[in-house]
Amino acid sequence: MATLETKSLAEEMDIILRAIESGMIDVKTINTLKRLLSQKPSSTTSITVSTQSKSSSLASSRTKKTTRTTLPAKNAVREDPFPSSELVSTTKTVVMKSLTALATEADSRNKKGESTESVNTRQPVSQGTRNVGVCCRLALEVLRQWQDHVDIGASWVNKAYFGYISKLIGLEMVSS
Repeated sequence: MATLETKSLAEEMDIILRAIESGMIDVKTINTLKRLLSQKPSSTTSITVSTQSKSSSLASSRTKKTTRTTLPAKNAVREDPFPSSELVSTTKTVVMKSLTALATEADSRNKKGESTESVNTRQPVSQGTRNVGVCCRLALEVLRQWQDHVDIGASWVNKAYFGYISKLIGLEMVSS
């Protein structure tokens, strides 16, 4: 009988962070990150309240107005709001580790360029480095969607995007 091994969010994100640090990001790691970042909040129970206002006349020829309001159920189980603080924190860590890995790669390329003094030769970027960039972009896109969360803010996301773009320019992955 086979057993299904499940990992917590923290364990799965830790695996992704170690892969980013090592530069060994593969398609499976990217897909795991996508899955973790695209988790939808669990279904919430709600109650729909309808109110009808009746006309003051007895004539039924007038139309009745119906107003619908959806309210959260009072006895619904209270769960952490989506995204959870843990998911936000680990997603921000993915961005920071990715930016660090990209900066390290850019610095090592610059040092190699200085030692060989070849100004116009463009070195190709490894697939691992490109995949680190993909992870960073995925995390940034999700953080942009969540920027109203108390632990993020638009300013943090904007600064992270500027850092990401500057790293891509430094690696000559985009033209400046």
